[in-house]
Amino acid sequence: PPPSHKPAPFPMNAAAAKPLPDAAEKAPAPPSKEELSAYAPDFSTWDIYLPHLRRTPLSGWWRLRLLEHTQDNPTDDLGAKEGFFKPDYDCSTWDEALVPQSWNSETFLRPGTAQGKSFKRRPFFGVGWYRLNFKAPQIPEGLRAILRFEEIASDAQLYLNGELVGTRQDYRERNMNRLLGAEFDITDRIKPGLENAKAVRVYNLKEPQVEEWDLFGGILDAV
Repeated sequence: PPPSHKPAPFPMNAAAAKPLPDAAEKAPAPPSKEELSAYAPDFSTWDIYLPHLRRTPLSGWWRLRLLEHTQDNPTDDLGAKEGFFKPDYDCSTWDEALVPQSWNSETFLRPGTAQGKSFKRRPFFGVGWYRLNFKAPQIPEGLRAILRFEEIASDAQLYLNGELVGTRQDYRERNMNRLLGAEFDITDRIKPGLENAKAVRVYNLKEPQVEEWDLFGGILDAV
């Protein structure tokens, strides 16, 4: 702007001149167990930036089982031995976990399900298995089906209908800020218009980086 329209300098002592409140504002209270149990999020309105894409939101309540004593990322964990990825595996006794949400959030498990009965906030390092059955949309001819995770911490393996689709490893080293997503082409394995069984094995690294959020494991953004 012309010199005559220069903004006035910010008064550095303005904050000091403003009286402090008598008491600090309190953070909003977390939802009650009843409110959290009844929570049914609608993620269909999340995709406001790319409306031309034919997306099917899969975020919401998934099944999750965290495996203790898996900090070293064993390849023969309980999920591999018992076949957590198999389409007919019964996961009805697993926790219901909110996706997206981190493993050390106070509100990521539905109250009353397994660990959700007495869950206390804490970082979890090790392996967690997610499962979700979903009805796939029809895929127009000539298009491909891409399953996208906006953010996963840290390493992940995706299974669809019992088959390994792909692996994403060394995420922490390639992307220190964890701002990138992971995409898997599932065109050849998805069953359009039918029920599909998805399993995701997530490993939260044993040695976190300096950034505080590196303690957070799980599916941290929309799917």
